[in-house]
Amino acid sequence: MGDQEIGRLLARAKSLESKQLFVKAADYYIKAGMEYEAAAAFEKAAAYGKAEALFRKLGKDDDAMRCKEKREKSSSDAGKTWQDLQSEFQQDKGNPY
Repeated sequence: MGDQEIGRLLARAKSLESKQLFVKAADYYIKAGMEYEAAAAFEKAAAYGKAEALFRKLGKDDDAMRCKEKREKSSSDAGKTWQDLQSEFQQDKGNPY
């Protein structure tokens, strides 16, 4: 792959990121051979499983652990009802109601 083609892929990825289309941008980063940037884009998109796997592949264990923690936290909130979340919020604020 030539420098010109890589430049086009990176420009497209940056454009997609500016539109907050992070998963699409990650695909372009992977095509350009920039896996760390792809993993960061996956993390921005809250695709923590993909980001974790890519960070692990790159040997970035700290980044992978951060993504794993975010993934676990987001999945633990998934089964909560609106009332549960509202109750937690009120408890955090010290509101007894």
